[in-house]
Amino acid sequence: RRPFAPSMDAESRNGSYLLVELNAPWPPAVGLVSRAAGRAVREQPASSAVRFGCTQLEWRWLQQLTRAARVVHSELGEYYADRAVAATLP
Repeated sequence: RRPFAPSMDAESRNGSYLLVELNAPWPPAVGLVSRAAGRAVREQPASSAVRFGCTQLEWRWLQQLTRAARVVHSELGEYYADRAVAATLP
């Protein structure tokens, strides 16, 4: 279990996902708070920032851990849909 969360609530199981950007230096426990954040940091350890999707609950945990994170888009599905449409435009 993650240290900040006794269990996943209904919001994190059924809620929307956010697109979040986390700036270096990485908080030591970031992988414990958000698996997606931990994976993004492991995949790009030399990067100055990483982006990943996370639940509202994970976002709240990240806010408790660091101020180096920000929401890039409030709905991950819409973000990718907009990108797909933009890629088809001339």
